[in-house]
Amino acid sequence: MGEPQYDLPGSSRGASGRGGLPRRNHPHQALGVQTPSIYTTAQRISDALDSLDGTTDLDQVIGTAAVADLVPTDANGLAFSRTAAQVLNIAYLNPEPVTSGGFFPAGVNSSINTSGDNDAD
Repeated sequence: MGEPQYDLPGSSRGASGRGGLPRRNHPHQALGVQTPSIYTTAQRISDALDSLDGTTDLDQVIGTAAVADLVPTDANGLAFSRTAAQVLNIAYLNPEPVTSGGFFPAGVNSSINTSGDNDAD
């Protein structure tokens, strides 16, 4: 049996993983925001997450101004997920195995508290 997968908000493209964008078609229209900036910002967030969680590209872009990807899934229709260690890499803002940092400078209160060894070096 493999390592358990955790589907946490923001770690698997929840609202924070989409840059806070709601799941509806082209929210920029109601907000008066320029379309390119939304997609550029969302791509930067995706790239930042991928720089911390390992070499596998676990995120999908939310689409373009012409075609939105509002349901990010794999080829089998399954939502993307990360292991607990990968989620902790993102929470600690560190691709190396650590037990604190980033959003949790004192670490987390759990028996699962060490991030993965996802350093790209």
